[in-house]
Amino acid sequence: MMTLVQCTTLFTYYLLAYLVTHFDQIYSTAFYGAVFESIATFISGMIMYKLGARKALLLFYSCAALGGILLLTYGLDHLDSLWFPVFYLLCRFGIAGPNVIMIAANAKIFHVEIAATAFGTGSFFGRLIASAVPLVSTLP
Repeated sequence: MMTLVQCTTLFTYYLLAYLVTHFDQIYSTAFYGAVFESIATFISGMIMYKLGARKALLLFYSCAALGGILLLTYGLDHLDSLWFPVFYLLCRFGIAGPNVIMIAANAKIFHVEIAATAFGTGSFFGRLIASAVPLVSTLP
């Protein structure tokens, strides 16, 4: 299950980083995306310890899914709108949190003897799948 979390998180994280180059407002969107990513990174650990790993992942993935749905349904038709970067920022916020959660939850779920192997295996498959991001990001 953690391998699936790592695969989806890494693929989506890199896909959003590649897609920002296709936007009209590249620099402001990338800058604010980094700010929102930093905020999510700082608070995701606290949210995980308050809610648990499953609920925290569900919360962050829900933010990312909501941002993605809004981006696809409304944002792509209104690229010059102020809402387009807001939806993108919601996606970035929602996918940056699981980056921290998957590391912290791995150390909490697995014993010390197998924690590095479990995380390394998930990271290997996540990076392998994320290598397809440049190809997917150039699709129309």
